[in-house]
Amino acid sequence: MTNEALSTVAEPALVARARAGDGAAITTLYLRYAPLIYRYAYQRTGERTLAEDIQSEVFVRMLEALPGYEERGRPFVAWLFRIAHARVIDCYRDQARQAGIATLQQPTIPGPEVLVEHADVCAALDLALAGLTPLQRRVVWLHYHEHMSLCHIAASMACTAESVRAVHLRALRRMARTLTPMVY
Repeated sequence: MTNEALSTVAEPALVARARAGDGAAITTLYLRYAPLIYRYAYQRTGERTLAEDIQSEVFVRMLEALPGYEERGRPFVAWLFRIAHARVIDCYRDQARQAGIATLQQPTIPGPEVLVEHADVCAALDLALAGLTPLQRRVVWLHYHEHMSLCHIAASMACTAESVRAVHLRALRRMARTLTPMVY
């Protein structure tokens, strides 16, 4: 099967093929998830080269551990994100050791007006999120917090991109109805 044909294969079947040593399936997994892992690493490190290094290490570790990988009811991409998270933490520890410091520098403390405004915004968002269905909350979380595209969310949830787009749009409309009175 070609890489192009594999791009439409569901994640569990693709992972099974990759575990069996199918190079095209491994390439497809890389092409599907490498941009997500890079964005995750870059968002947390702020450095392109470090994010690229983490991305590479995640897929090297994936290749090493893939034969023993067992599906446990979670998307394969979640396993990759766990590997990426561990690598980001390792990088922070390495940087702290190299700098010879045991703790991170204390951030500047914002004034009370900033804290109150931040608390108000957080409370409004919590209220808007509470008004969503669990599915809508999951799609909003994955899209805005984990920076996953709607197509990748659809693939990880084993549903169509159109249905995820519809859920996303309904969630945004519902949140807008909740938040609009608070703005004015």
